[in-house]
Amino acid sequence: MSYDEDVSRNIFFCALKSSCAELYAKTGEEDGWIICVPVSGVYQEGRQFDVRDFARHILVRDGARITNLCDEEVHLERSKLTITQAQISATILFRETLYDEVGGSKRQVLCLASPLEEEPDRKDEAPKKLTVKISKPRSLTESSRFLCQEVGGHWLLSELKQLVEEAKLSKCHVQTQDNLRDQLQAIIAEGFEKCLSLPKLHASCAQSETFQLAARSATANFLLGSLYERVLAEMSVLMADRDARLNKQVRNHRAETTLEDVGVSSMFKDSLPLALKELLGIAEAQTPIEKLDLLFDALEILSSWSSTDGDEATLVNCDRLLPAVVFMILQTNVPNWHAHFYFVSDFIGMTDAEVSKKHLFYLTTLEAALEHIKTGKLCEPPASDATLQPDEEKLLGLARRGDDDGIKIFLEAEKKNCSHCNCKDTTSPCKVEQQLISTDEQGRSPLLLASSLGHASTVELLLGVGASLTATDHFRRTALHLSAAGGHQSALLFLLYHEGPHQRIDLQGLDLENNSALHLACVAGHESCAKALVFFAEHHASMHLLGLDQTNADGDTPLHLASRWGYKEIVRLLLQFEAKVDVLNGQGKTASQCAHNYVLSAVITKRDC
Repeated sequence: MSYDEDVSRNIFFCALKSSCAELYAKTGEEDGWIICVPVSGVYQEGRQFDVRDFARHILVRDGARITNLCDEEVHLERSKLTITQAQISATILFRETLYDEVGGSKRQVLCLASPLEEEPDRKDEAPKKLTVKISKPRSLTESSRFLCQEVGGHWLLSELKQLVEEAKLSKCHVQTQDNLRDQLQAIIAEGFEKCLSLPKLHASCAQSETFQLAARSATANFLLGSLYERVLAEMSVLMADRDARLNKQVRNHRAETTLEDVGVSSMFKDSLPLALKELLGIAEAQTPIEKLDLLFDALEILSSWSSTDGDEATLVNCDRLLPAVVFMILQTNVPNWHAHFYFVSDFIGMTDAEVSKKHLFYLTTLEAALEHIKTGKLCEPPASDATLQPDEEKLLGLARRGDDDGIKIFLEAEKKNCSHCNCKDTTSPCKVEQQLISTDEQGRSPLLLASSLGHASTVELLLGVGASLTATDHFRRTALHLSAAGGHQSALLFLLYHEGPHQRIDLQGLDLENNSALHLACVAGHESCAKALVFFAEHHASMHLLGLDQTNADGDTPLHLASRWGYKEIVRLLLQFEAKVDVLNGQGKTASQCAHNYVLSAVITKRDC
């Protein structure tokens, strides 16, 4: 026997649509949701339904498991539906798919011969709170939508936005992380009080503890997300010294560090680019849980994309994961990693977000990576630095090791065997000169190699036998560039003050990216080298020759670079020598606008912060 009716006119269905519009909307948005509609005639006209009635009649399919919104197990057969826990069953008369002509959504409907209600003698039991399955919003956009659609509409959003505008955060350079946490906690508490003042939310929270938690989480995420730029600015001030130490290590190791240098397993080779893409999103996310989710996704990519040897997958553990995270951080251009980390760790608890043990493990891994980088012990010096390279000229190998005695003995022997030096054949090339201009795979001569490794006495020795100050490598970097980039002040001083014949230091020499030696000292945070360059220019050349306001390929001056990475002492040094503060870089920003934090920005513009 078949049965049919127009479900859209059913009393129960119409009541759900009119009195629980948000819940009705979800049935068309969520996959696997099914509405059970008792057949017409079961309920009389004017029957009042509460949220529990609707929750029991809405099913959620999760794989092979089916429950209703009261979190009761449901057994679904071809023609029968049973709620096992409550011992309720009903015959399924027909199944139908309803299409919404306006919104275009569709809903799965089961028409039942009887309602899913408890026996009469059980109806007098005290009502239980619902355990309705409501996902907590995680991003600012999701939280805004949830508060608007599920809680208080545009009126509530306007109230919360006003609370954000009126929020006064004390300046962090005169307070602590605890003070900032307390201020934000008070703002979130006030925001949730506004939510609870709405009768609609108050009633929903009384019926469903899950809904209350979701509303609280959405409120916290909305407020933290709306205050994000201000809060991150305060965190950047609090973390300025830590970030500066981290940035110095990152800028000094970023360019030349390989996977092997950091100890990254080959199992991560293919997954690192995808993981790095996720990790970079952390700097743009505006809520603590959204940042944590991106970190989770990045490290899950590394864990799940591990390479296999034969048929056995390689185990991903903490010892393997940490070097990979270190390497990814070295590849980023994020100047305030500590600010982002503590934004998550300090404020995640305020959002009541659902955080797994693996989320926390990955957060701890990020912290360990940041601390490891700050130690400066990222990798052991390659063994090749202590030994002669294949096909490498003898003098290059000695310069690489900083073996001054070996260099003296070798050059003396070359001079004795050189026909040019002994005036036997002045037309033949000089063996000593050939050794001095020999280069490695990067185009570095012995002098450039010694300068890059900080072998100051070797630099002095090579200059004394005629090594060229103007020689460049494949990146057009001179010995002055390389010593400044490596933070080797002693070697730099020998180069600056050398007075050999026909030798003149070029302070304005630019590499392939238009960086001067001062640019490289500033971007790597080498204050001593920046001082050496500036003081030499002041007393022995001219500030004009130094190129204090020279711009590189990105339009950045040395002041832009020191400001961006938070090197406050270098910023003060450059300002002391009247570096221009109004130069615009390639992004149209001044050094002040590029500053790591507002305190450093105020130093540049000479304002009180």
